[in-house]
Amino acid sequence: MKLPREFCRGAQYASTAARSNWEPVLHEAQQAWAEAEVASLTEGLRDSALVYLDPGELPAAVHDCRGQGLEVTPLEAPEGRLRVAIHRRGLAARWWAAWTAGDDEAIGELLGFPPCCRAFFSAEWGAGRVDLVAAMRTAEGPWPANILLRWLGVRLVPHLPCSADCGPTLERAGRYLEVARKCRESGAAALERLLRLSVTYSARAGVAIVQTPHFRFMATSDPDVTTTLQRAGQGDSEEPWRDNGFASRAAMEAAHAVVARVVGRVPRAIDLGAGDGALLARVADAGVAVELDPGRASRGRARHPGLAFRVEEIRAFVEHAPADGVVLLMPGRLLELAETEAAHVRAWLRPSARLVVYAYSDWLERHGGLEGLTRAAGLTLRGAVDRAAGVEAAEAEVA
Repeated sequence: MKLPREFCRGAQYASTAARSNWEPVLHEAQQAWAEAEVASLTEGLRDSALVYLDPGELPAAVHDCRGQGLEVTPLEAPEGRLRVAIHRRGLAARWWAAWTAGDDEAIGELLGFPPCCRAFFSAEWGAGRVDLVAAMRTAEGPWPANILLRWLGVRLVPHLPCSADCGPTLERAGRYLEVARKCRESGAAALERLLRLSVTYSARAGVAIVQTPHFRFMATSDPDVTTTLQRAGQGDSEEPWRDNGFASRAAMEAAHAVVARVVGRVPRAIDLGAGDGALLARVADAGVAVELDPGRASRGRARHPGLAFRVEEIRAFVEHAPADGVVLLMPGRLLELAETEAAHVRAWLRPSARLVVYAYSDWLERHGGLEGLTRAAGLTLRGAVDRAAGVEAAEAEVA
């Protein structure tokens, strides 16, 4: 399965609190999957695994594998890293023949991938695809087959499934989870915790943005793919403050109090990037919560039944909705858009009666405060900035 180099920009966290809470979970899960991949051979799940090694790691890897009745066959060295097959004895010639021939079917068979997923991979990757998510029959399915975090090394199957509800994939995922638990119980728990999160995948112009309630990352997609797919959270019992990226209810309420002082209490507002709607519910009697993550929106509907939730991107929302009443915006959302799209959102904002901007510590630190962040987003502050530790808010207008 001779894959081209895949780009991935690592996790960007929703807040400093989100980083503190979830970065250790991510690292634990990554290590757990790396261990489970190799342990799957000694546990009898399959005959081979493909891994990357730094050149200096090769002698130790060969020695360790020999002690477990395994062999290591180097295949290529992209970007100075070694791509190797770790396998049971006697498979080196088959590996080399399949790899040099670019025989995806033979490689998939050596790796123990399900026949339906091998056929899917050969058809799609063989046609030149880089990102197969959009080609899956469905991205919604039981959490063990969630493949949308694979770029970060968080997964429970080593292959790209034909569908997130693929029966053979789910059977293998259950066995890999048991191997991960044998290797490290805490690592298996971290994998499950992450794979149960709601995820939104959005691809456009060769870039995929994958977002959970706590972090997001960018990865390579195909230039001709434009799609948004969503996986609802499964058994994700996030507290409201965690849904909004805070470490505690007290931290969330203290931060929201700063914004509330600027807004006051209003009949109606729109929050562009609302999380579960807690901030919007605090300042408005009614309103529209625009939130890309379906899991957070679903929980928000239950917590704040007076709000209307729109599960879509900001750039899509402004195409069909008026800028009605007060608009709440974290200016960094505009910096995440292409400039033409950001300009369109700014044009939509221009006639709004009141625009209130706010930001938390990670964005404030990056731009030297709310004023610098607002200016970078093409907006201008209209009055004094209200602030507390890690949060700033003020009224603004389009520059």
